[in-house]
Amino acid sequence: QVASGSCDGSVRLWDIETGKVMKKWTGHTKWVQSVCWSRDGKRVVSGSEDQTFRMWDVENGNNNVGEEWEDKDFGVEIMALSPDGKTIANGSMDGAVKLWNIDTGKVIKHWTGHTILGVESVCWSPDGGRVVGGCQDGTFVVWDVTESGESILGPIMAGNILHVVCYSPDGEMIATGGDDLKI
Repeated sequence: QVASGSCDGSVRLWDIETGKVMKKWTGHTKWVQSVCWSRDGKRVVSGSEDQTFRMWDVENGNNNVGEEWEDKDFGVEIMALSPDGKTIANGSMDGAVKLWNIDTGKVIKHWTGHTILGVESVCWSPDGGRVVGGCQDGTFVVWDVTESGESILGPIMAGNILHVVCYSPDGEMIATGGDDLKI
C-alpha cells in the first residue's frame, strides 16, 4: 500500500497492485504536503498547509485517531517519523525544525539554525540520535536529539535550494539533493 497527500486536503491509501484508491480520508482544509507510516504499518500521519497533523488508522478505517495537532507558526511542510515511532520531526517555512511527541501532540524540541527560508527535508539517523534538516538556503544542519539537543554540525552549504537530505543506512554519511542537479 502507498499513502499520498493531495492538494484537496485528502489522504489516500492506494493498492499498489491495482493502482486503485482503497481509502480516502478527509479532514485537512488545505494541501497535504507530507505523509508517513508508523513502523507497525497501522497508522498514517499527515501534515498540511492548514497547520495541522492528523493520524489515521489504516486497519479499522477510523478517519482520525486522537486529536489533531496544530503548528500555529507555519503549515507543516515536511515530516519524518523517528526510528522508534515515538517522535515526529518536522520542518517549516520559518527555517525551524521541531520535534513532536506522537502520544501528546506537543512540541518537545524547537531548533533554529537555518535562515528564514523554509526547511524542505528532514531525516532521522538510523539510531534515532540525530536529525538532519535541509533548507531552501542550500544548507543542512544536524542536531543531537539524545543529549545536548544542540546543533552538532552545520550549517553546511551543500548547493542551491536543498529538496532532500537522507542518512546512509549506517548513519555515517548524509546525501543531499537540490536545484543544482547534484547529489
